[in-house]
Amino acid sequence: MNVVKANYALISSYTVTFDLFTPILKGSELKITRSAVLYGYEQTACHPGHCGSSQNPQTKMDTSTQAQLYLSDQRGCSQTDFFRSYHVFNFGSYVAEARNPFGTLRVLNDNTLAAGHGITMQVEQHTDVLILPLLGGLEYESTRGNGFLETGQAQLFSLRSGMDYGINNPYETESINYLEIWFTNSLPAFTPGIDQTHFDLTVANKLLPLFSISHTGSVSPQPGQSFIGRYAGRAEDRYHLKEPRNGVFVFVLRGVFEVQNRLLHQRDGLSLTNIQSGAVDFEALSNDAVLLLLDVLQ
Repeated sequence: MNVVKANYALISSYTVTFDLFTPILKGSELKITRSAVLYGYEQTACHPGHCGSSQNPQTKMDTSTQAQLYLSDQRGCSQTDFFRSYHVFNFGSYVAEARNPFGTLRVLNDNTLAAGHGITMQVEQHTDVLILPLLGGLEYESTRGNGFLETGQAQLFSLRSGMDYGINNPYETESINYLEIWFTNSLPAFTPGIDQTHFDLTVANKLLPLFSISHTGSVSPQPGQSFIGRYAGRAEDRYHLKEPRNGVFVFVLRGVFEVQNRLLHQRDGLSLTNIQSGAVDFEALSNDAVLLLLDVLQ
């Protein structure tokens, strides 16, 4: 991982919704926490370098349904004086036996970048990179294009091996929080590209598509899809796999869900494979709960 400092003044022309969840929250609801987590900022010690547990994280495996639970407080962590990243999967110096990639899903990092700084990442193989702002807007740079991304938008970079991209915080005083998700792509028809999508979380109780990546997709020909959804308490939904051989990875951004009879709190993840029914059932157990669902090639 290459870390590059940069200075970016606040650009006043950017008028953005600063927090992904602001439109759906009231003041009294801003302190819903689990293990002192507030908008992904865990109040636990995180030291420079590797700051995950010195032991392999616990894995809760249901062999009958091939499900694996990834608890938020068992993620790996890397930190500098201006950047902190929580890793669901093995990344950089964080290596644990139970945290290998899930199919083509290689990286799911929950990143916080301090005001006025930037970071540059380079992929080592053909990769589809999904960037999802959670708190604040960000500037992005790549050989495929530059621009600004705000909450309510998602960016997809399809990059060949050796290509890089940069994420910069344009604010003078505010940190930003965003998800960084990598999917490896080994298909012969892979073509570098860039795409952006918008979504509206005021639309409740349904999954909203972020990117539909199909065999004939113009950005990337890899089969799979990604979704985000906000749900009222006790609201239920079902997701049907697009390809029977695919798996599903669920990551809770806010609140509490029950997914396939498994309880997930904020920043918990769950992987599911060999889903016999071809469908994933879930229910929100708190109001304005938000989840990310990834349909992943195995």
